[in-house]
Amino acid sequence: MTDSSNRPHRTVFTRAIEACELHWQDSHLQHIISSDLYTNYCYHEHTENSLFDSRGWPLWHEHVPTACARVDALRSHGYPQEALRLAIAIVNTLRRQQQKQLEMFQAQKKAFKQRFAFGMSELLQIGVTSITNLEGWVGHPLDPIGTLFSSLIEACRVDDESFHGFSDFTENMGQCKSLEYQHLPAHKFLEEGESYLTLAVEVALIGLGQQRIMPDGLYAQEKVCRNEEQLISKLQEVELDDTLVKIFRKQAVFLLEAGPYSGLGEVIHRESVPMHTFAKYLFTCLLPHDAELAYKSALRAMRLLVLESMAPLGDTSHPHHIVSVVPNRYPRWFTLSHIESQQCELASTMLTAAKGDVQRLETVLESIQKNIHSSSHIFKLAQDAFKIATLMDSLPDITLLKVSLELGLQPDNQQPPCPNADISQVNF
Repeated sequence: MTDSSNRPHRTVFTRAIEACELHWQDSHLQHIISSDLYTNYCYHEHTENSLFDSRGWPLWHEHVPTACARVDALRSHGYPQEALRLAIAIVNTLRRQQQKQLEMFQAQKKAFKQRFAFGMSELLQIGVTSITNLEGWVGHPLDPIGTLFSSLIEACRVDDESFHGFSDFTENMGQCKSLEYQHLPAHKFLEEGESYLTLAVEVALIGLGQQRIMPDGLYAQEKVCRNEEQLISKLQEVELDDTLVKIFRKQAVFLLEAGPYSGLGEVIHRESVPMHTFAKYLFTCLLPHDAELAYKSALRAMRLLVLESMAPLGDTSHPHHIVSVVPNRYPRWFTLSHIESQQCELASTMLTAAKGDVQRLETVLESIQKNIHSSSHIFKLAQDAFKIATLMDSLPDITLLKVSLELGLQPDNQQPPCPNADISQVNF
C-alpha cells in the first residue's frame, strides 16, 4: 500500500484532485473486477507494489480510501460481483501489508537492539517512534473499512435473496439483530477454511487496530469516535464461532507485536488515537477463549500518553515522528472527556472479570494507577470495585474490596502512591 511514513499529508484538495484524475482503464483493475480466474502463479516480483502475491493472487495497490470508494461505486451502480472481487483483492493486499510490516518491524527491532543494546522501553525516550498513518481509515470521510465490511458481510446474509442487487447495509441496521450470517461461499482467492464472513471480521479488526494520528477539529474527532462505535456495533451482530475466534486471536497477536503500525504496539505515538473502546470489545470476545491474550491486549490499550506531563524529545524534522513539546501543554483533543470515560469503562470491565484472581487484580490496579489521570474516574472505579465485591448473591470478595480501598485512598491521581502496589498487604 502507499500509506507509508514518507507519504505527504493529505487534504480535502488532495482528494478532489485525485477524484478528477480517477479512471477505470487500468488493465490490472479491469482483470480483477471482471474475472474470478485472474491469477499469475509464475509471478516472482515480490516487491512492495507487486501486482500478485506469492500465491499468484491479484493485489490492488491504491490509497486505501480511494480503492474502497471504487468498491462503493461498483455496489451503488449495480455491480455487486465486481465490487466483491475488488474488495477481496484489497483485503488480501492489507493482510499482506500487515505481514510485511510485522516482519519489517521485527527486523528493525533486532538490528536496533544489536547496535544500541536498548530495549523497547527506551525507544520512546529517544524519540524514534513514528506513526505510519497520518490519515486513519476509521473516521475517514469515505469510510473505507465500513465499505469493505459491508460489501463482504452482505454476501453472508442467509435471508438475502437478492444478493446480486446489494441493498445499502446501513438501511438494515434496525433489523440486523434478527439476521444470521454463515460462512459462504468459499472464494478462489481465500485461504482454505476462510469465507466472506471471516474476511469481513478480519478487515474490521485490522482497521480498528490501526495506529493513526488523532485528526484536528471537533467534527473530525467526533467522527473517529462515532465511526469506531458503529463498526464495533456491526461486529457485535456477528455470532462468534471457533473460526472467528481464531481470527480474533491472530489479529490480537499481530496488533501486540506490530510496533508503530498498530495502536496496540509496545511503543506508540503520543497523539495516536487511543484504543480503549476497541480493546474493551476485543477483551470481551477473547476472555472466554484466551484470558491471557485478552488481558494483555486490554492492559496495553490502557495507555493515554497525551495526558502525560512531559512528551519525550524527538526528531522534529519529520512530521510523522514524535515532536517535542513543553510540559503540561496538551494538543486540542475535543473528545478527551469521552476518551477518558472509555478508558474508565475498559478498566472497570477488567476489574469485573478479574474478581477472585489476586494476581490479575494487582496487575489491573497497577495499570489504573499508572494510566488514569482523572480523580473522578479513579473514584468511580473504587465505587465499581466495591459494588462488584459486595454482590448480594455471593460472599464479599476481600481482594476486590482491598482494590476499592486502595483506589479510594489514592490522594493524587498524577502521582500514584504505590505504582507497584501489592494489594495483599492492604488491611482494613
